[in-house]
Amino acid sequence: SAGNYLNTRNNLIEITSRDIVLDGEIHAGLGDIMFTTCLRNSMGIGGTGPGHEGTFNVYRAELGNMICDDLKFESPAGKIDVHHTVSLDTARIAGAITINASSEEGRIVFNDDAQFKELFAFAGNGTLIKEDVILETTVGDLMLEGDHESESIVHKHIDIERRVSLHA
Repeated sequence: SAGNYLNTRNNLIEITSRDIVLDGEIHAGLGDIMFTTCLRNSMGIGGTGPGHEGTFNVYRAELGNMICDDLKFESPAGKIDVHHTVSLDTARIAGAITINASSEEGRIVFNDDAQFKELFAFAGNGTLIKEDVILETTVGDLMLEGDHESESIVHKHIDIERRVSLHA
């Protein structure tokens, strides 16, 4: 509810869960915030509400409740779907956003336009950028990796559909 917050006074916040609802502020200051799904759960980042694939969802409004240096999302064995985000959603994140689905089965899918200050995305079994998506970083690097330390023979690449724009 309004007025609720978690403050670590510049230390790491690490949350591992099946899902989370962030009604209040999470303040790590100069520390990082890291979200990890339970084993075999997928994750959704961005968008405005229910209806996304992914058991563990962090929506746009929830992204705006976080203050930290770097923000990290990890799905140990699942898919991570990225939905619509704009830079204002993560304006209180000082550093980079890292999306990590680097296990053998891990896959990242950019479903909608997404804008971050700086983005690092690591997938063990491929990355897909869907048709008509604009993927943009406003300040720093845009790094996509489709075969992060994987021995999988399934995808091992980054798929880019028609009319995609990448801006860094």
